[in-house]
Amino acid sequence: MNFLDFVFPKRCVVCKRAGSYLCGNCFVTLSFDVKNLCLVYNKPTFNNLTHPVCKSKYAIDGCFSAVSYNKTTKKLVSSFKYNPYFTDFQFLLTDLFYESLI
Repeated sequence: MNFLDFVFPKRCVVCKRAGSYLCGNCFVTLSFDVKNLCLVYNKPTFNNLTHPVCKSKYAIDGCFSAVSYNKTTKKLVSSFKYNPYFTDFQFLLTDLFYESLI
């Protein structure tokens, strides 16, 4: 723990509980079970790729979503974008992305 953590303790970005940027109760609300959808046709697809029929010159080939978008995810993303003084917040988001890849 460094001096800045002592003066400005880390708080959960969702419920403001002291300890870390994402407490255990708020972490439980994150869902790593993301549906694979074709972005053009909006139907289930295999391996996050666009259907061969849907491919065109300007269509996206595929995408990957790390977590489902909900209230907790919205707070995490907005805190990362608009609060640049969170120094270790990037490591939390990197760990979440790594967990979703596994």
